This record gives sequence, C-alpha cells and structure tokens, in this order.
Amino acid sequence: MSQESKHPDRHPFYDIAPLVPLIEEGRTLLTPNNRLALRLKEEWNWYQSRLGKKVWATLPVAALESWLTEQWRSAVACGLLESRQRLSRAQELQLWRKVIGQCQQDAASRPIINLAGTAELACKARNALIDAQVSLEHGATRRHFEQDSDCAAFLRWNTLFEAQLSSAGLCTAADCRAALSQMQGHDKNHSAALVSFEDIAAVANAALANLCQDVAHAPELPRTAQRRMAAFNDKYQELKTIAIWAADIHRKQPQSTIGIVLDGAPQNRHALEQLLRREFDCLGENYNALPVNFSSGLPLSQVPLVRDALLALAYTRQSVATVDVVATLHSRFLQTGNVHAGATQRFIRRLYDEGAAAWSVSDLRYFADRHARNKAAPEYDFYLHECLAALASNPALKGSKLPCDWALQFHAILDNWGWPGSTGLDSLEFQQLQAWYEVVDTLRQMDVIEGAVELPRALELLRLLCEETVSQPLTQDSNVQVLGPLEAAGLQFDHLWITGMEASNWPGAARPNPLIPHSVQSHYAMPRATPDSERRFAQNLLERFCHSAVELTASYCKQIDGAPELPSALLSGFTPVQVAVQQSFPAAWQTENSGAALALLDDFQAPPQDSGTAQGGSRLLEDQSQCAFRAFARWRLRVQPLPDSVVGLSPAARGSLLHDALQILWYSLRSHTALMAASQEGINSALQAAVAEAINLAKKRRHCALSAVYWDLEAERTYTALQEWLAVERARAPFIVQSLEQDFQLQVGNLQLRLRIDRIDELEDGAVVIIDYKTGKSRTSDWLGERPAKPQLLLYGLAVPECAGALAFAQVRSGDSRFVGIGSVAGIPGVSSDIEPVLRRAGEASATWEALNRRWRERLRRLANDYVQGKAMVDPLAPQSCLWCGLQPLCRIDRAIDSSPETSAQGAVDHDADHPASDERARLIAHDDGEVSS
Repeated sequence: MSQESKHPDRHPFYDIAPLVPLIEEGRTLLTPNNRLALRLKEEWNWYQSRLGKKVWATLPVAALESWLTEQWRSAVACGLLESRQRLSRAQELQLWRKVIGQCQQDAASRPIINLAGTAELACKARNALIDAQVSLEHGATRRHFEQDSDCAAFLRWNTLFEAQLSSAGLCTAADCRAALSQMQGHDKNHSAALVSFEDIAAVANAALANLCQDVAHAPELPRTAQRRMAAFNDKYQELKTIAIWAADIHRKQPQSTIGIVLDGAPQNRHALEQLLRREFDCLGENYNALPVNFSSGLPLSQVPLVRDALLALAYTRQSVATVDVVATLHSRFLQTGNVHAGATQRFIRRLYDEGAAAWSVSDLRYFADRHARNKAAPEYDFYLHECLAALASNPALKGSKLPCDWALQFHAILDNWGWPGSTGLDSLEFQQLQAWYEVVDTLRQMDVIEGAVELPRALELLRLLCEETVSQPLTQDSNVQVLGPLEAAGLQFDHLWITGMEASNWPGAARPNPLIPHSVQSHYAMPRATPDSERRFAQNLLERFCHSAVELTASYCKQIDGAPELPSALLSGFTPVQVAVQQSFPAAWQTENSGAALALLDDFQAPPQDSGTAQGGSRLLEDQSQCAFRAFARWRLRVQPLPDSVVGLSPAARGSLLHDALQILWYSLRSHTALMAASQEGINSALQAAVAEAINLAKKRRHCALSAVYWDLEAERTYTALQEWLAVERARAPFIVQSLEQDFQLQVGNLQLRLRIDRIDELEDGAVVIIDYKTGKSRTSDWLGERPAKPQLLLYGLAVPECAGALAFAQVRSGDSRFVGIGSVAGIPGVSSDIEPVLRRAGEASATWEALNRRWRERLRRLANDYVQGKAMVDPLAPQSCLWCGLQPLCRIDRAIDSSPETSAQGAVDHDADHPASDERARLIAHDDGEVSS
C-alpha cells in the first residue's frame, strides 16, 4: 500500500516540490543537520509514491558534515590525501584533557579547576580557528594570542596537541575539512544544493568550492505565517498552556504538523514532557505511546539503566555515599535482593542510624556481611554483601591496563551485580542498553589516546563518555515535534510555537571563546563572538520560522527567577494575543465532577490493642502526648523517618558519648563526699579515664571509621563538658549515688512500660532524687498540663517504690550546665522546692508535691489507655510538635492546615522555642534512655 493511501490528508514537514528541479539536475542536497536530511528523504519517498511509482532512486541528500567526511575518506582511499586515523568527538576531547593535564605539571602553569570544561573550550577554539581559516603561524595573529595569558596558554596546549596528532598519525574532523579545502589533483565531479543554511564556515565553503563544479542554494520557502505573541506569568504556565494547545490541535486535526521550539534548559524539556504526557494520557501503562518526538535527549549517564550501571562500578572506589547505597538497593537493574523485604529495610534503617554521609567500601562490606549473618528465612532476600565480596576478591581490578581491557572488566563487574536485571527491558531501555554498549566500544578506542591506565582513570573515562553521549530514543514518527531552534530551522509546520522569547534570551548574549583574542574573533566574524552577530543570527532564524509555518506563536515570561522580563525586540511585528486554552478534561468526567460532593471521613480510631501485648518505653507516652497519631504511626505501624546523614558523629552518637562518660565517672566516684575529697589531679585522672572508655565504646558502636584527630577533638569536647558539670555537682548538698542505669517495670493503665533511669541519688535525710542527663535545654513546664510534653522523668518518679523527693534534668550543656527540676527537697541549685510559682505560671491548680505526683499518675494513665484503645487523632500538642516529627507525608497535617480556616488563622510557629533537634532529642532517638522498645 502506498504512503498516499495510508495518509491521504498527510501534511508534510517539508514541501519537496521546489527542490525537484535541483534533484533532476543531479545535485546532492546538503543540509545543516541530519534531522533535516532524514526528513527530506522521507518526504521524497512519499512524493514518489504519490506519483504512483513502485521503484525510484534514493534521494542524494546528506548533512554537510557527514558529506565532507565521506569525501575525505574517498580522497584518502584514492591516495589524494594522507592517510590518518580520524578521531571521534570523544577521542578528540580526551586528547585535549590529556594535553592540558600534561601542561599543568609545569610549575609555571596556572592551576585549572575544571579540566573537562577547559578541554572543551580548547577543542572549540581550535576548530573555530580552522573553520575560519586562521593560521596561528601568522606573526600578527600570534602576537594577539601572546598578549593574553589564557590565549597564550592555548597556544602552548595547541602546539602539544598538534604534535601528538602528528606523531600518532591522527586528525580531527576540522582537519579533514581543511585538508579537503586544499586538496589538489582531483576532478570536480560534484554538484550540490544547500538547503536551509543560515551561514557556512569559511573552510567548508572552500571545501565545497574545491570539490564541486557549482553550488546552488535551494529556493526560500513561500509561506508567511500569522504571527502571534503571548505573555505568561511564569515558565510553568507557559509550558502547561503549550501542552494543552498541542494536545487540543492534535485531537481536532490529527494530520496537522505541530512544532514546539524549546530553549536549551534541560529542566524545561523535562517539565514539558511531563505535561505533554498528562495531556495525551501517556502516563502509567501508556508511557511509551506518547505521540510526540523530542529532538533533544538526556545525557546517557542520567538514564536509570546506565546511571545504575555507573553506580555499581563506583563500588570499585574507596568510598560511596549513603544515598548511593540506598539507590543501589532500590535499583531494579541490580540484583541486590528484594528492597521491600524486611532484611533490606532493616539494613537501610541501620545505615541511616549510623549517621554517616559516606562509607568506605571496606566498612560497608563488613557492615553488610554482619547484617547478612542475622538473616532469618523465609524473609531473607539480601545479597549486597555477596556483590561487595566478589569485588574485593577480584585481583584483575589492580594494576594498569588498556581501556579495551578495562571494558571487559567492567562487563564482568556488572555481570556480578546482575545488571541489567531479570525483569526485562522495555523498548526505550533496550535502546539505552545499545547506547551503553556503543559507549563501551568508544572506551576501547581510547587505547590510542590514553595507553595503559589504572582503574579509577578508566572509570572516569567511562563516566565522561556517558555524560557526553546523548540518549535520544528512536520513536515512531509523529506530527508533534519538540525541537531546538537550529533543528526546527528549515522544517515546515501548520502550527509552530516558539518559547523563551524574552528580551534577555532572544537574541542571546554573545559568548566569545576566552581562549581566542576578541579582536581575532571579531575580524573573522566567528560565531557568537559579538552582540551584532548574535542579533543577525537570531533575526535571520526568526524570519525563517515566519516562512516555515501557517500559524506562528511566540511566547515569553513576564518574569524569570523573580526578575521582570520584556518581550524580545525582534517581535515588533507580532500581534499580542491572550491565549485562553481550556483544560482538556473529558466531557463525561466534567459532568460527573460538577455534580460531585466532597465527603469527609473522620477516621481517627485504630483497632484497640490487647492490654497484655501493649508495651513500650517512655518515648511511647511522649509521642502519645505530643500527637496521638505520631504514637500510632511509630509504635503500631512501625513508621520511622530516616535520620539525616552527618559528617562525623551524629547528635545522637555525641549525646550517647557524653552519657556514657558520666556513667563511667560516677561508677568510680559514687558520692558527693568522694568528689569533694578528691584532689584536682585525681579528678583529672578520673575524667580522662571516663572519657577514654566512653570513646572506646563509641568506636565499637560505630561501623564507619573516623580519624584519630577527630576522636581527639571529641575527647577534648567531652572532657571540657564533664569538668564544667562537676563544678555544678560540687555546689550541691551531700548525696550518695544510689544506682546508675537501673531498669524498672511500670504498669500505667493498660500499658506495660520498660524504663531505665540514668541515675538515682540519695540525700542525707533519705530522700531520693531522680536525675536524667540531657544535652539540650530543659524546662519543667514540659511536665505540666493535661498532656505533659516530656513525661519521661514523671514516669521515672512513678517507677520508684516511694515518692521521689525531686525530679531533675542534669543539663550538661557547654556554658549553661545546671540542674532543672522541682521537688520537696532543698539543697540542689536549680531544683525548686517551692512548686507553687511553677504551677501558677503553667495555669495549674495549687497542689502539694504528693498531690502533684498523683495528678501526674492520672494524666499518664489516661494517655496510656488512649494509646491502648487506639485513639490516633492528628492533634499536635503545639505547633512545634510537628517541626521535627517527620511523619507529615503520612498524616498530611500540612494539607489539613492549608484547608482549615480555623488552623490557618493560628499564628506562626514559635521559632524561639527550644530546638527539638538538639543533642537531647538526638540522644533520645538513638538511646531511648536505655529502654527496650517493643
């Protein structure tokens, strides 16, 4: 069946008819890019089938760069030019990196921060000079270079670069064009026609003149578009309107050609694709059915398949980030086990509990191996340790090898990881896999540039190649095209929309190459060298767009990143319009939605717990007091937000270190009398011993190694804090330390609690004082109210056999160490024996110390019973209760606040409140006061 019968109303992207006379003259059509060349071939085939032909000659068309390369190869084969190996773009860049790196070894050279970026600038500079036919041997030109330090450095690099090309028999694409322009002894047996060119480099013009009898220019397109200009408040509104506009036209006029010219910002490309998928209903199962072609792609290193391959290879380095370890476990392309299995989830939790931002690979292997030994079938599905062990035992990863040999090792490593997985690849992923193999083949070609290298260098080469390779999936041709400005030039559309037409963006700013003197760039009219050349280029390109479409819309944003914007001055002939495109919802859905009523369901009651199984520690009741839903989520659903990674010890680990040092110190002192009787030398010795033992305990708990200098700093910090705290202890009345880290069982209502009290002191009159160490700020007001914010010490008071004489926080805080508490005994600075003022400030009814303890018992019993009965209201005690909870995605308190007129009227969060993420809170998370959670 002919294409005409398939598409009787087909609208072409290029009208081939004006080119037919040039084709019949036997001319080769030359285009600025491969995209237009392929489009002309398709339009030619469709044109021939429409004439009823069954067989026809292939259209002689090619991109100019490809055609000149083919002519150079033919000339080399015929002996007209010297035979040299032509470098690919990747090889050329790598040779520049190598050359510049060698020059950097000279002590007189200026340091370069971004070697890869500098190499790309140098590569562009040399190619621009060749394209403009500028000779660096010319005395005046060379003097211009020598007057600027950066340009003079380029001269040195270029000399070494060309020396390496000559010695190895290599050349670049620019060298091929220059060779063709100077070739002699050949016949000019070509005729060419240039299609949709704005400008051609001087060396390409010379090559064409040397190869062709004559060169014609294709006739300009006859169309004149209706020109419209639209303004939008921001980029998202602009892209959203474009997506709705394209989907609406495509549904109403499926044969119309639609073009969207997008600026080069990658984030705009991603946003537009997502919006188009939503409008064309191509999310989920229809993901691969999007009827849109994108000319731009993603760097291959960013597509998930290749990103995870590079991630697996990165384990050959010395260290790996914690987030990358978690990404490895989540990857469906790497066989590390079932990420949803309990073993893997526990491992991820333990990773974050360590608090390390990065792991050495050896520490990670040991940590994963220890975790795997605790496997509990049948839920065990965890294999990370096996993959890491195979890497560690591979002797082939040592020493220097050629890149081609490292390519084989990389494949072996990925096989060990089970890459690319066992779940099967879709069509896009299969294309990405093929692109990966092509990149690995390019790595093999680096032998001639690099020679033998070690593993880190080979891996860096591979990563750079993946970053420089664009992944552009092959999809079915579509009437909706998303292109860059240069790719859209020359194509024809029924509807064309150009984005980013702000005055600051179109024409773009001049970007002269910093490695070529500006005077040289201006003299030879090099691209992007001056504002005038940029303006001419933008004006010509826009004029070409105006002749390429029936309807042309140019849009701009009124502000970008908060800065006001104006439309481009080149849009002076465009008619301002208000683009009002309705959201494209199906009519049936709109009908149902208009008659729908919002139903609210209050579901704050969880299934009650059996009183015999309800267990926990003091943290459970604190969560229930702060917010009932928090207690339900953390203790019933076992949902815990992952802690943040830190460099060095986490606040939790630092709090535990100080806690351990205090316990060890009082195990040796035991009483106020011993403290007062000890000499300063004896106290210093006891402090040093306590700190040293606490540091050793911290090292044993930590699986990520830290330097000796870091531990010395932590020891010094802890020693200073203990010295400051002993000064507070000396100011007290005499006491004996009755117990340290004592465990208690406490029944509160229907809830069984397991507690561990830091310290209990006995005074001279027999009264006991219960002490809990804290490194954050402490307040007795947190014990009052119907829902005590910090019920931990209150529970400790209920746990001892008799009513405690006082409850006190031992606030060990640099510059603010003191006791904070209340009770019925005197002689402890910071512990008030007059509780009436404390109760009045909190709005509490007057009570004796014994009555207050009974009041606390009743309130805690009520909280415990609420938890056991399943009460799980999203009801934070105070605004700051939500600041560091981490469960907002689950309880959706933010949405509730946004939609509730009552809560939205509440004041802002009190930022002067004590920071809950202090060392105190961190120690509670990790240590939980020594209690064992259920």
